[in-house]
Amino acid sequence: MAQQPPERYPVEEVTATVDVLSEIHDRLAYNHVNREAFSTLLTDFANGAITDARHVLARAEQLFQGHPHLVALFYGLVDPARQAARFLERVEKAMGREGYDRFLAELYNVDAERSLDAHQVYEAFRELFGKEHDDLLWGFVHFLPSKYGGSRADAPGRSRPSRAKKPRVDDAAAACYADAAADGSSRAKKPRAGNGKSRRAPTGGAMKGSVRVAPAPAAARKAGAKAEAAAREAEAKAAEVRRFRKSWEFETYCSELDAAMTRAVVLHGERAHGGASGPAVGRRRAAASLEEMFPRPESRAHLAKMYGGSWGNMRERLEHGGSRTAFALEAIVERLQRKYAEAVEEARRRRDPARVAQRLAELVRDRVHEERERQGA
Repeated sequence: MAQQPPERYPVEEVTATVDVLSEIHDRLAYNHVNREAFSTLLTDFANGAITDARHVLARAEQLFQGHPHLVALFYGLVDPARQAARFLERVEKAMGREGYDRFLAELYNVDAERSLDAHQVYEAFRELFGKEHDDLLWGFVHFLPSKYGGSRADAPGRSRPSRAKKPRVDDAAAACYADAAADGSSRAKKPRAGNGKSRRAPTGGAMKGSVRVAPAPAAARKAGAKAEAAAREAEAKAAEVRRFRKSWEFETYCSELDAAMTRAVVLHGERAHGGASGPAVGRRRAAASLEEMFPRPESRAHLAKMYGGSWGNMRERLEHGGSRTAFALEAIVERLQRKYAEAVEEARRRRDPARVAQRLAELVRDRVHEERERQGA
């Protein structure tokens, strides 16, 4: 069964995703084969026909050949969640389990205080992290809106190095001429200011010929390190996509399970006590359709998936009316409660990283939206 979307998506994320997919669609307009292949790839991944995220990313790179920026955009769709998950790992490693739990508690407590703005959020977490975890505070600031960039400047020890401190080509050239003069050769003429790409080289004390300045070895090492980092990042992204897909499926499962169990408990209670809430569950305990008892299609689909091949018999009892319906509801409630207890234990085991990462990424987004509406009013 295809997973149902959440009840609310952040508007900014939806807009960004639509923009990325629209640009990919436009860029591939001339190549109908690749465009249709990409659409099929997304559809298969969304409905679970393809579960290997590494295959999805590799296939997308093949379809985007000649458009490296499209590859970057496609990878960027998972960047917010990936960055949030990595930050959570840093918090737990630096502050330990107790400090990590305090961070999670503060994260959700701040969300409950709808009157706080981003400055107050920043102050709350600066106090939580303390001076010994300035690096975590700086990492957390990046999740705040850029509108409140003043707080970012308060993060200590993060000033960018001055470019004036870097050795320039002109300075290196002057040093070379100074060494030549020290060897007893005639003093060379001061090199003319240029673009840094070519210099007149001293030959026997005279300025003759022209040589091209070779790239600094550091630049080559930097380029190689950058390529290796990009390869590692691509490898990590494939694993992150797969991990967050599993976490998303678990979160959706918990939401559907909770809704189905809540409704089943209400129905069972009304049947047991003869409550009156319409013909479906009234005092007459008349027969009712599955749609009347469970109006939400997600709940009906969850029950069908939970019972599998035996769902037909269970549904017949449920819709029969009288004592058969009561016994069916009792069995459904018992089974849903057992499944719910298992889900709670699973959430505790994995610390539910997807929900926490999503909460972190959305921490201030809704509040900023409310403030903009208030200012525009």
